Amino acid sequence: MKKLLGIVIISLLLSGCLPKVTPTGGSFSGLKIEPDKSRIIILRKGGSLISMDTPAVNISGTTSSSYYLPSKAFIQEDIIAGKYNIIIKKPEGTGLVWRMAPFSLEVQAKKNETLYLELKATSIGVLHSSKLEVIDGVYALKNLEIFQRVLRTDRVK
Repeated sequence: MKKLLGIVIISLLLSGCLPKVTPTGGSFSGLKIEPDKSRIIILRKGGSLISMDTPAVNISGTTSSSYYLPSKAFIQEDIIAGKYNIIIKKPEGTGLVWRMAPFSLEVQAKKNETLYLELKATSIGVLHSSKLEVIDGVYALKNLEIFQRVLRTDRVK
């Protein structure tokens, strides 16, 4: 029991020393999509020991962008309708940690619609996994109320 308590205390102390990304985009506001555009929203709840990990998220297609996505944050990207490849991977040259294998998901963004996705990461011992899945808009909007928006310009501190 003492060992476990010691590990928890050391983990809490070290978490303050780790590089991190602080979202600066503010809270969610349900602004309308520009005419003839689409929107991709990717949210990440976190809530486990793996929540300190922060992946790089690249969205590429007709337009391209790159973000870091910490826990309890979201990405909102307004784009031209079409096919996009969303790549989740370990950030390079930043000191950020992401223990999961890189993966990608191809999505079809439709004109005047919002596509909601959730990044889920789990860790059980030395087994780590992550997935990106399409979610319901009602569920997403409920969670977005308490998250902060990550901007492309948000960098590691």
